[in-house]
Amino acid sequence: MDVTTLCRNYLRIFDAIPSDIPWGVVALERHVIVADARDESTSMIMEAVASRFGEVVATESLESLRCDGGPLLGCLLTVSGDADDVAGRLRAAYWQATEPCGNDENQPF
Repeated sequence: MDVTTLCRNYLRIFDAIPSDIPWGVVALERHVIVADARDESTSMIMEAVASRFGEVVATESLESLRCDGGPLLGCLLTVSGDADDVAGRLRAAYWQATEPCGNDENQPF
């Protein structure tokens, strides 16, 4: 399976999980995926932050199938070392890069 299809499949799984949190970072075996359903999310910011923690191998966007759905953006990266550790550090960095100061609602921590 190519990485584009893999990224889209992971985005579909993220989209199917009920959550009030519109974005997340998930560790996989050798990969980490960042998924963001906020309208203001951009691939430029997502890739810039993610590339600090591994090699970005695919960036995809698709329409959410949720009733309140809109665009869903995702970035898949290959990591060396512990994917859980990388995901934790990436989660913190992405939060700092995308959340306005003082917003304590709907955080993925």
